[in-house]
Amino acid sequence: MGLYQDKKTKEWGIDYYANGRRRRNIIGSKTLAEIVLKKQKVAIKEGKYLDIRKDSQIRFDEITEDFLNYSKNNKRSYKRDIVLVNHLFESFKGSYTKDITPANIETHKGKRLNTGAANATVNRELACGKAIFNWAIKNDKIQANPFKKVKFLLEDNEIIRYLKTEEICDLL
Repeated sequence: MGLYQDKKTKEWGIDYYANGRRRRNIIGSKTLAEIVLKKQKVAIKEGKYLDIRKDSQIRFDEITEDFLNYSKNNKRSYKRDIVLVNHLFESFKGSYTKDITPANIETHKGKRLNTGAANATVNRELACGKAIFNWAIKNDKIQANPFKKVKFLLEDNEIIRYLKTEEICDLL
C-alpha cells in the first residue's frame, strides 16, 4: 500500500490490495491521496471495503431463474433440474444468497432425509444447488458457493438381481 505519482499527468494516486486484487486509483493532490489511502486502509481492516460486490441484494430465486434459462437451452436434464429446484425452493425460496450457509444446507439435507428421500436424491439436489451457485459465480452475480463446503451423502447403489431361467441356460 502506498502513494505514487503518475508520470504523465503528475497527479498522485494510491496503490493497495483489497480482496486479493491490486487496486490503483488516481486521486489528485498528494495530501488528498494520503487521506484517501488512510481511509482505504481502515475500510479494509474493518471489512467495509467499498468495492465488495452486492451479494446481499441477490435472492436465490433470481440466480435460480437464470440457471433454469441456461438449463432449458443447453441441457437435456432441464425437466429434472426443475424438479430438483422445486425441492431446493422448500428451504431457500426468497432467501438472499448471502444468508444461505452450509449450516442451512445441512438443515435442508436433514429435512429431505426425514421426508423419506433417498441419499442419491438428496445428493442430486445438492449437486443442482452447487451448479446454480457456480453459474451465478461464472456470471459475476455472487462471489462464493456455500454448497462447496457441504459433504455429499454416501450412496448405496447396489442392486441384488437374480438370473431368470432363460438367462441361466445362456450363462451355462
